[in-house]
Amino acid sequence: FSNVLSVSDCRKPLGMQSGDITDAQLSAASSYNNNRTAYGPGRARLNHPGGYRANKAVPQTYLGVRFLKPYIITGIATQGYGIVAVKEWVKLFWLGYSDGSNTSFFKSNKDSTTAKV
Repeated sequence: FSNVLSVSDCRKPLGMQSGDITDAQLSAASSYNNNRTAYGPGRARLNHPGGYRANKAVPQTYLGVRFLKPYIITGIATQGYGIVAVKEWVKLFWLGYSDGSNTSFFKSNKDSTTAKV
């Protein structure tokens, strides 16, 4: 990696919304009603109708992304379930990564539709 990043480099999406990060790169501990087609990790994309929904009965559920090469992550955007009638969103999550032992905590969404960056 270069030690100098431009602002445009720091704001470049990695591909969750566009699909450049494929469904095969996504994993989750569970999905609502065990229905991975309707609620699985492939639905965890910004501005996607519907969205990923975990099974509330599964403790310590997770949503994982396997990157195919190293990245410097400078931000993360989250969004609640993408159907207006369903008022669901994650209020707190932890963000971890396998390259090192650092763990960060990030307070996320306040409602089901606004993206939090």
